Amino acid sequence: MQHRFASLCLIALSAGCAVAESIPDARRPDSGVVSDTGVAPTMDTSVVSMPDVVTAPMCDGGQTLCTGRCVSTSSDSLNCGACGNACPAGQVCNSGSCQADCAMGTTRCGAACADVQTDPAHCGRCGNACPAAANATATCAAGACGVRCAAGFADCDGNPANGCETDTTSSVAHCGRCANACAAANGTPACSAGACSFMCNAGFGDCDSNSANGCEANTNTTLAHCGRCGNACGAPSGGTATCAAGTCGGTCPAGQTVCSGACVDTQTSATNCGACGTACPAGQSCSAGRCGAALPTRYTQTSSTQVFLNACTGGVGRQTVLSSVDDSTAALTVPFAFRFWNRNITAGATAYVSSNGNLQLIGTGVTSLSGTIPSSSDPDAVIAPYWRDLLTSASGVCSATFGTAPNRQWVIQWQTARHYSTETETLTFEIVITETSNTIDLVYSTMSGASVATVGTENDDGSLGIGGCAAMAASCTPAANSRTRFVPAP
Repeated sequence: MQHRFASLCLIALSAGCAVAESIPDARRPDSGVVSDTGVAPTMDTSVVSMPDVVTAPMCDGGQTLCTGRCVSTSSDSLNCGACGNACPAGQVCNSGSCQADCAMGTTRCGAACADVQTDPAHCGRCGNACPAAANATATCAAGACGVRCAAGFADCDGNPANGCETDTTSSVAHCGRCANACAAANGTPACSAGACSFMCNAGFGDCDSNSANGCEANTNTTLAHCGRCGNACGAPSGGTATCAAGTCGGTCPAGQTVCSGACVDTQTSATNCGACGTACPAGQSCSAGRCGAALPTRYTQTSSTQVFLNACTGGVGRQTVLSSVDDSTAALTVPFAFRFWNRNITAGATAYVSSNGNLQLIGTGVTSLSGTIPSSSDPDAVIAPYWRDLLTSASGVCSATFGTAPNRQWVIQWQTARHYSTETETLTFEIVITETSNTIDLVYSTMSGASVATVGTENDDGSLGIGGCAAMAASCTPAANSRTRFVPAP
């Protein structure tokens, strides 16, 4: 029974109970023989309560958990070398062994030997424990307290009092390390897992994948990245690409419009006559934005009933050029579209008038004393009412438009010109071009002292021409108050 009781007590001891030493019963002598009475001794069968399990604390590296606290077994005199190994009185624990005195380089601090240069509990002197800091472990180096930051944190303000205050995994100003600030041109910077990133502002993109220059592309206006990276705008055929508000578009030369990706003149395009997509019926062509019979490619000469229109005193858009000059040209703006031989002259195009009695509808203006019609020599695309060497008067050459669309008339008038060689003549004559009908009239007013001149018109390469004199000759002396008309023909 005694053995059984001892075993039970051992079990109880493991549960935390204390067991007293077994003492013989004082009421009877100890005969040294255990008598068996046949009756089992009374035993305490109550349940022993087990204490609640407490999770042991975790210790820093170099420390050991001994009886519920973290200690350094290399210097703790109560746990020297191992938990529970207490040094005798008067000895200290040094390098895990009990010794009478501390080794060189260490200082006796109470019952322990400490390196006051490196021991955070006795830093610089005994008892000077380095304070704990946020997101850090206290350290001692050269007798001065410091901190070792936890992973993902740093002491970026240099103030040990607030420890490792900066989370370098998410701080935009200290991303991954102190002072590594995230930035992004035209974007909003961010820091994630210690790496910089950014989000582009509306209307910008990082189209070169180079984080150093941020969101370098303006997707509102950049042709190569219009609306988004890589969305390149294509130019319409014959025009120029554009990007506005992130949408691709295109521009065309003056007088043209983008239709189905190409620049066209809706005044003359048979598939876009007057507007994109308006096609002329088979056998018809487009002139001045209207479908009609096949376009003319030449002229015939006929008599004219055109009255003289004074562009120096009447009409709209009046302009006077070439006053008192010799052998000069000046630019005029074509007021409306018209057909000239096999070419469509657009509204707004530039024509050149010569002081020597001719109008040039292509080129850059050539001063020639006289010429032949037709001729491949410059100038081409000529209308010549009186082509010879002239001097203009102070009234110069006048230009104006008469009437209303679609039947306007453009008048170019030489006022009181004279021959260069004699300067005694009074020569007033004009060209009248009529909208829609595309007729050309040569009208003569005062022709005092007139002589032989080149009269007529030729196409844009000088391969075809027609004279304005009798029998379609191109050289004659025009009479006062005479006129002749050129009518387009297919």
